[in-house]
Amino acid sequence: MIPFVPNDKYDVAGLDACWKYARENISIVETTYFGELAAKTYDLFFEYATKDEIPKTFVDLLCVLGQFETVGEFEEYSAADIIKAVVKVLLQKLTCGYHHGERSEFIMVYCTDTYILDAKTFDITPIIKKTLK
Repeated sequence: MIPFVPNDKYDVAGLDACWKYARENISIVETTYFGELAAKTYDLFFEYATKDEIPKTFVDLLCVLGQFETVGEFEEYSAADIIKAVVKVLLQKLTCGYHHGERSEFIMVYCTDTYILDAKTFDITPIIKKTLK
């Protein structure tokens, strides 16, 4: 059963369950589901990027996101490969800070090209179609 993406970005346990589902089903997870989940997580991470401490509930969430590195290899420009890349950048931005760019933009490099995703939707279609903004 597909867990619902929580409406409340502070529902870390709900986000954790959704990320576990996405990791276990990376080859078939719908890009709209992923986008909604990534947007909610990005918003949560952005909120805590300037704070000196984060809630302990983040530990499980960060571990699940870190496990995306081990989900396997996928063809470049496939949704699964792009999802892995986005998750990696989400984690990097949390640890390195979100002070670059605006809250509404998520900037990432994929296959040597820079893409700017809308942080409200995390629509990865431009990357799949190799369309630079």
